Amino acid sequence: MRVEALFTGGVLGGRWALVGSTTERARALAWMDPDWARAGVEGVVVKPAGGRYRPGRGGWWKVRSRESTEGVVGAVTGPLSAPDPLLLGRWDAEARFRMTARTTPLPATARREIGARLTAAGDDHPWHGVTFSPGWGTRTPLPHVPVEPALVAEVTADTSVDDAGRYRHPVKFLRLRDDIGPDSVPPLP
Repeated sequence: MRVEALFTGGVLGGRWALVGSTTERARALAWMDPDWARAGVEGVVVKPAGGRYRPGRGGWWKVRSRESTEGVVGAVTGPLSAPDPLLLGRWDAEARFRMTARTTPLPATARREIGARLTAAGDDHPWHGVTFSPGWGTRTPLPHVPVEPALVAEVTADTSVDDAGRYRHPVKFLRLRDDIGPDSVPPLP
């Protein structure tokens, strides 16, 4: 294998990692365990055994491991009465409220339900005046309205998290967690 030779020859290293391949479904499913994300495996690539990568032409699929988690609604985009999407946060060890995720667009029913329960935050909100990006590699600021961090949202997310504890990809809103308060959401490590 050419890639393996680049590793053994010391050409590739650092953040690059040599990973295995398999034609066994059970082994591929084991690699999807969320614990593998801590080792840098955020999913598996599915492709035909002899398939070559053809940019922009498809034929390869990335299947990511997913988990359910919670975040505190800290800001919204769009109108407060019908927000879309949500910006979620968690407190860190120094009690700072940090942005950890952005949801995908919300269903209309969720927009109405959440919008009826939001309260705009005052100027003392930690995200007041802070700019966020709408996606990786973009510099355009994402307009948002900070809200009182009183609602907890359950989301499903892939296990790709950066060093600051932020999900690298948008998360999918599942429901509001009325059974727990913001203080019950685990802090960032």
